[in-house]
Amino acid sequence: MENPERAVGGIAVRTPPDVELRPLGRDDLRMAVAMARELHGHPPLDDAEAFRSRLAALINSVDVAPFLAVEAGQPVGLGILQFRRRLNFATFEGWVSELYVTEAARGRGIGRALLGALVAEWRLRGSHRLQANVPDGSAAAALLLTVAGFEEWMLDFRLRPIHAPPVTMPDGVSLRPVREDDEEPVTRLLAEFGAARTPAPERAEAVLRTFADHLRRVADGSLASTVAELDGELVGVCSLEWQQPFWTDETHTWVADLLVTEHARGSGIGRALLASALRTAEDRGAAQVSLETGHTRLAAHGLYRSMGFAESGRTYLLRQQATS
Repeated sequence: MENPERAVGGIAVRTPPDVELRPLGRDDLRMAVAMARELHGHPPLDDAEAFRSRLAALINSVDVAPFLAVEAGQPVGLGILQFRRRLNFATFEGWVSELYVTEAARGRGIGRALLGALVAEWRLRGSHRLQANVPDGSAAAALLLTVAGFEEWMLDFRLRPIHAPPVTMPDGVSLRPVREDDEEPVTRLLAEFGAARTPAPERAEAVLRTFADHLRRVADGSLASTVAELDGELVGVCSLEWQQPFWTDETHTWVADLLVTEHARGSGIGRALLASALRTAEDRGAAQVSLETGHTRLAAHGLYRSMGFAESGRTYLLRQQATS
């Protein structure tokens, strides 16, 4: 039988000499905040104590795998993997929210070890895909991901600070919050965007659970989800996820879905949905909104830029290999 005490997942990853990977802990608050703020381009802080509750929430979440790289007793790297649900997906999606190595420790394989730990945890969970956002100008991070098997996948856009421009509602269009009886039309709408968003019959039950979880999170305030109707037909959906990063007191917003059915595009419905989302984010006091979109979706790029978004980087993707 297999030894139950054998190291698995991220802690089983080989590290450079004299470097240890261990789970991020509460006592790591100061260094973890300092590294994350440098990674995201925020100024350093003298005191990180105000963020202790956010770090505790991160560490306590079953959907997070946080690692610290330590050398000679000093933290030198940070890697955080998070799992999130997406509509029409039967499994969790992995997201590398933090991957950072201090400047003095770079070039010795520590970033590669941290990424290996996050990938190992992702594979252990059985998620179908793993994403990582790389800011513009981060050539070393892009190379690290590429060598690890990630492929460049989408463009990233960000709006900071948030401002919601006035938008005229198209004729015959109305917006409303998502509700329980939207399950079938929303699932059908998302299925238009390729096989990845089209649930196989044997996964239908899991997709139903995902939609039920989506509604629960809308009800508890961790998500906001709006649908567009054209003459009574559901033709668009936009969902927002609120994020509380552990390294700042800001609220961030991620547009998880913004989709309009093909026959209704070009009439301003996507703009109306996005403007509504921005107003919601503004009302919640969010500091920024981010989203990803495909390289070839030129009309979507034009929409985002016209509403103040700027291109901020690239999303890289690693797919789970099918097993025989």
